[in-house]
Formats: sequence, structure tokens, C-alpha cells
Amino acid sequence: MYRFKCFLSLLLLSSSLLSATLLENAESKKTTKWSVVPSKTMGKINNIYNKDKKSRVIQLIGEHTQSVYKLSLKHKNTQATQYHLSWEMNYNEDFVIMIELNTTKGKYTLIYTPGNEDSYLQYGLGETAALGNWKKFERNLLNDLQNAIADVQILELKNFVIKGSGLLDNIQMVDPQRATKKVIKKSIAAKNIEKPKTILKESSIVKTKSNNKKTSHMPVIYLNGKNPVLLKKGERYVEAGATAVDKRGTNLNVDISHQIDILKEGEYSVIYMTTNHLGNSVIETRRVIVGEISEQKENTISSEDALNLDRRSQELSTWEEELKAREEALSKKKIIEQRSTNKAPENYPSRPGL
Repeated sequence: MYRFKCFLSLLLLSSSLLSATLLENAESKKTTKWSVVPSKTMGKINNIYNKDKKSRVIQLIGEHTQSVYKLSLKHKNTQATQYHLSWEMNYNEDFVIMIELNTTKGKYTLIYTPGNEDSYLQYGLGETAALGNWKKFERNLLNDLQNAIADVQILELKNFVIKGSGLLDNIQMVDPQRATKKVIKKSIAAKNIEKPKTILKESSIVKTKSNNKKTSHMPVIYLNGKNPVLLKKGERYVEAGATAVDKRGTNLNVDISHQIDILKEGEYSVIYMTTNHLGNSVIETRRVIVGEISEQKENTISSEDALNLDRRSQELSTWEEELKAREEALSKKKIIEQRSTNKAPENYPSRPGL
């Protein structure tokens, strides 16, 4: 019986390892995969023991979202559809997570922040994501990418970048089937919860949301120049910049980051981020399209525009023929008085507008 229990434990352990690819769990007691970017900025990375989790975790200490930390991954999955990323975090301040990807259409960055707002390549993790307790998140990176970019596949999970100070643990790629089963179990469990308990849970969430300082003191970023920016292959990208103000009208600094490869066709993102005096951060993105896509948009004419040009050309040709015929008729009748008054003779065909 004892041998059977040992065998069963080993079997369960091996199956759990096969269902996930561990990228960082801090048990090595090292931080060699991590770095502060840029290296001269304020920020410290520690590997510590956490009493709440009863395990080792990664501790990031710095100047709120002004400090940026990068975990180098360079993870390539043999099955392109299996890009389910899972991680655990304990944050009591604003944060921005940026997942840098190499794809079949160039380099892209997926962005995750607290709150419920979604936009282009940016997703909210919920209002309770930064309340100072441990939370676990799972994201289907391929779905998040394809929501904005059609017919794209992930080639490599390059970097896990995070702005903000807090604790991280168990960053891993998980089996999508296991993730799906977990979601189903959660939905079944939610249906079995008694109504009084559900009401209490909802009321507590509403209270937390109303006390969240992010709801009324968020700064605003204004992008200068065009969005998107269209570049020919090899053409230099010129940053137009951005401005940011808080609710009081105070100008704020804007951090700008991008990885645009002007020699490789594809679509890229320029990320703009600002933080106000309360530590609340917002981000905006500018799309930069390099290569044939931009050249086609600049140099080709749509089928509708082409039809309009053909129609206008025919109208002008008809008008010129009518004008020539009228001039010949006037010359025969020798209407000198009408010409001397600089007025258009009667019955002239009207020139079509452009």
C-alpha cells in the first residue's frame, strides 16, 4: 500500500510538470534572469522567502511604475497554439505588464494593467488586481494577439517586462487543456454558490471599486503626430512625442519605449506611459506599420476612388466637346458685344465641379 501511494504521488508530480513549462519560480535563490532597464534607473531585484506563500518569490523594489524590470525568457513553443501564460503576483500599487513577442508579422507587445478597460493590444486584469494580496492570472497570449492582429502566429515569447514594485512567483506556460478545465470547474462552482453569499461578495466588490483612487484621478496622454505611422522598408522612424496632464492640469513626464525594426516588414507598437503624483499610471500606444502594407496604403487607389476618377474624366471630356462646339457657333454668329463685356455668353455649358 505504501509503495502504491509513493507511485501515485510521483505520477501526479510528473503529470503536473508535463502540463506546464516553468519560466520562473524563485526556488533557485537567484535573480540572474532578471534585470533593471535601463540599468542606470532606480530599482532592486531580490529573491526572498515569503511567509504567506511559504515559498521563495521574486521581490521588485523601486520608484513605482518609473522602475522597469525585465525577465528574459526567449521561450519557443513547438505547438504554436499553446501560448497560455500563467503568473502569480502580490501588488499594492499600480503596475504595467508588457509581454514582448516575436511573431510571423514582426515584434508585438501585449500589455496588461489593473482595471477593466481593454484597447488595442492592451487588457485589464480587473479592479482587484492591485489590492495587496496574492492573485493568479492566466492569459491566452495568442487570442489576445489575434484580437488585434489577424492571421498572426507567435514564434517566441521573448521577455516578461513589468513596471511597478511588488512580488512575483510561478511564471509559467500552462497546458491550454488544463486551463480550460479549470475555467469550467470555476464556472460550475460559481453556479452552486448560494444567493446570500453571492450578494455579499458582490457588495464587497462594489465597495472596493468605489474606494479605488484610479477611478477619478487618472492622467491623460495626448499623442502628437499621426497614428498609425506608415513607413517604407528602411525608412527612419521619427518619434513625434506625446504630452500628458493630470486632473489638476499639471504637465507630466511621458516614458516612451519601442522596438521598431525598419528593415523588417510588419506592424509595431510604440508605448507611452505616464504616472501622476498618486502613483496612478496610464498608457497609450501608437501603431507603426513598416513595409508593403504602408506603401500600398500610400500609393494605391481604392476601387471606389478609381471609379470616381473615371466618371469625372468622362464628364470633363463631354464638357470640353460641348464648349468647343459652342465656341464655333459663336464665332460664326460674330457675337462681339457679349465678348467685350467679359460676361459668359448665354447657353454656355457649365463646367462640372471637381
